[in-house]
Amino acid sequence: MRKIIAHVFMSRGRKIFNLLFNRLSIFNVAFWYTDDFNVYNILPKKKHIVGKLYIQHIERETLTTRTQLKRLNQKRLDTQNQQQCTTK
Repeated sequence: MRKIIAHVFMSRGRKIFNLLFNRLSIFNVAFWYTDDFNVYNILPKKKHIVGKLYIQHIERETLTTRTQLKRLNQKRLDTQNQQQCTTK
């Protein structure tokens, strides 16, 4: 079963990847699915799978998560606006 266990929404650089890699070091990661970006060369070769086939699942999951966060934020803003209108 594929499962995304961490996200970092920032630029793709070595500093950010090291932050993510350190967060994931407590898990027993079976495989690392990435593209061929040079930052990922520190990953173990036997567990590192490069290619778009597996990345599509991750990109879809990321898009779904971002969409849900936007909707949740919009609902929060709508609720705040309604509360402000009723208190005036």
